[in-house]
Amino acid sequence: MDRSIPVEPGVIVRFQANWDRAGIQGLLGPQYRVGRSLYPALNLYLIHSVEGADPAAMISDLEAHQGVLYAQEDHPVASRQTFPADPSFGSMYGLHNTGQSGGTPDADIDAPEAWDLATGGTDAVIAIVDGGGDTTHPDLLPNRWENAAEVGGLNGVDDDGNGYVDDKYGWNAYNNNGSIPSDYHGTHVAGTAAARGNNSLGVVGVNWDSKLMYIAGSSTQTSTVLAAYSYARTQKDLWLSSGGTQRANGVV
Repeated sequence: MDRSIPVEPGVIVRFQANWDRAGIQGLLGPQYRVGRSLYPALNLYLIHSVEGADPAAMISDLEAHQGVLYAQEDHPVASRQTFPADPSFGSMYGLHNTGQSGGTPDADIDAPEAWDLATGGTDAVIAIVDGGGDTTHPDLLPNRWENAAEVGGLNGVDDDGNGYVDDKYGWNAYNNNGSIPSDYHGTHVAGTAAARGNNSLGVVGVNWDSKLMYIAGSSTQTSTVLAAYSYARTQKDLWLSSGGTQRANGVV
């Protein structure tokens, strides 16, 4: 669509259901012209002033007519976008593709359009089931999930009695402990999911401020993968049973 094509001014009007186009034209008289049917189920039409009257004056006059439910100005509408300040965002063509890497412009997930609606949420916890992850990476650290009930940290004690010793930032299903391996691939995945957004540092994740729970337990035996997913499920169940006061509202 060529958005530069001029649009004929008009007013959007909703009429009572029993009014058809011919009846509406007769109702409004020669000073108005009934234009496009915009939404048949709601009996919405675009009404034009033959004499080029001001939209505000048209609305005042039209709403005084029998059979008119309401009238509103035909405002211009534009796509809204929100862009982060992260320096590497410009190269992230999967989020916003301008053809910067020789690809097809707009072949992306429309991240700026989504960010104009929401940028994540601190209540959501994303469980990264991979080889591990860099839990101290500066662009990930602000979004690191922390099991606050594991008050002693990495002290070799199951402080919260949940069956997982030292699960401060997640779980290592390979070794059955809370020591998370610093895995490159898991770090990359975590960054894609929820690297801190708009912090003028590195990249940006799809979610700017959601929490990251690291679970090491992929590319291994089925039993280890099951143990990894079981950890995430346990945290979710505890969150539900406590009314959201304990553990994590996790999404794998």
